[in-house]
Formats: sequence, C-alpha cells, structure tokens
Amino acid sequence: MMRSSARSVPCGLKLRALTTEEARTLIGGISADQAHAKRARAMLLSMVRTLRLSILRVVSYLNSPDEDGGFWLPHIPRSFVGSQEQICRLFDSILRQYPIGTFLIWKTTAAVPRRKFIDHFREAHRDRLEDFRMPASKRTTCLVLDGQQRLQSLCIGLRGSYEHRELYLDILSGEAAAPGEMKFKFRFLDPRTATFPHVRVKDLALSGDTPRVIVNSIVEKAGRTLATTEIDRIRDLVALVSDAFRNESGIGYQEVDSIDHPTRYTDEDIAEIISARERRRDALGQGRHGVHPSCV
Repeated sequence: MMRSSARSVPCGLKLRALTTEEARTLIGGISADQAHAKRARAMLLSMVRTLRLSILRVVSYLNSPDEDGGFWLPHIPRSFVGSQEQICRLFDSILRQYPIGTFLIWKTTAAVPRRKFIDHFREAHRDRLEDFRMPASKRTTCLVLDGQQRLQSLCIGLRGSYEHRELYLDILSGEAAAPGEMKFKFRFLDPRTATFPHVRVKDLALSGDTPRVIVNSIVEKAGRTLATTEIDRIRDLVALVSDAFRNESGIGYQEVDSIDHPTRYTDEDIAEIISARERRRDALGQGRHGVHPSCV
C-alpha cells in the first residue's frame, strides 16, 4: 500500500490527499491492478477538467446542495481541521497572492459516504465527526478528494469560528516579514473584545459595501485619529482583500465528472487519479523543505 506523506510546510498545512487505501475504502473496496494503473496514469489525468472561480464562489459551494450538488467532504475518520495558526497562515498566503494549489473534485451520483464542512469548529468535534454525516443520496454530489483541509480552513475563516473565536486581520499590517513570519497579521479573537486595528475578515471579504464605505467605517471606529499613512494602509489592504477573495481566477479546481461522462471514469479510475496525485506530490516534495505549500 502506498504511504502518504504529511510534511510540515511554511503555511502550516499538511497537504495530503486521500491515500490510495482511503480512496478504495470510500468507493467500495476496490483492488487495484497494475496494468490498469498504468493506463489510468497515461490517459485519465489528461481528461480531468480544470476550472477557476473566486474564493468566495468556491466557499459558497460548501455544504450547498443547490450549487450543482455542492462540495462535501468524504466521510472518513479525519477531521481535516488544522490549528488556528495554520488557518491564519493560509489566509496570509492568499493576501500575499501566493497560489494555494488546485483542488480535486469528484462529481457523482453514487451514494458515497459524505459529511458537511464544519463552520463553527470546536475541538470536541474531532471525536464526533459522525454528527456531520449526511444521509446517503443518489443526487448530484461533488466530493472533495484533494484540498480538504484548505477548503475547511476557508470555511472556518470566512463563514464560521474556531472555539467561539472568529478570524480577524490587523488592518495596519502588511510590512515586509522575515522568512517564516506572517506578513499580514491574522488572529482568532473573541468578537466581544476585539478592538482596532483588528477587523473581522468576514466584514472585509463578504461585505456588499464599496471599498470606500468599508474604509470610512473602519476609520470612524478606530477610536483615535489616524495618520494619513495609516489611512492609506487601510485603503490598500481593503482593496487587496476584495481582489484576493473576489477575483474570478482566484482558485482552481479539477473536476472528475462521472455524471456527464459515466463511462469515462470507473471506480478504479477514481482511486488511481487520487493515487497519481499523491505520487506526484511525493516526488515534487522530496528535499524541498521551505517550498511554499501550493508548489507541492
């Protein structure tokens, strides 16, 4: 059985897709065959469709059956939830405009075990994943087979909370940072006690107001007179957040479509596609400590 790697990388995320064994368990206990594997590696990966959407659009698909079936997690005994620091570092990478990698989606009508992304996360949830399981269904479903932890982090940061704390950004941050340090200072804070210069990320990324209105609101609530340079920094960061999360080319995902192409992908093909991505990540990651996670 192929071993999966879970190296620690600068943004703190463990970039690991489902292992071969997990994939086979998920879709029905498939036994692989070497000749088939070679054919799949040579042909199937080239037929996977790649799409690009804004981060906000992708996050809106999470747990949403009305969005072409919605994006869901495979129901296996892994929470896919990182630490608060790991989530903060992912958001820092997004504002730095680093690519955060593509995701692998399996579009299917198979009654595959699935569960919701957790929005309001509590540590106790790691041992209660069954609480988030969805009933088996033959409706269209999009299962996330690679990139689960990154999407789960986006869900918590943009739609939920972590142990009753929400994600905030120091709106005056953004100065050059030493290697390994965050340039944009994200923190999880209690909304009841958070004060300037910390602004809730939801209020920046999800607001329907114009950037000018958002900037004016932040300046008015600062509690002190701000210097011109500080207002300029706020203006620049508000614009950066808007572009990073609303740009339609902001995030890419690959879609394996078993609905429109029911004869193209067998269960064995799905397991092999996942395995091939894992092998490629292992090959790229050898000896590359310090490489940004999205490059692996």
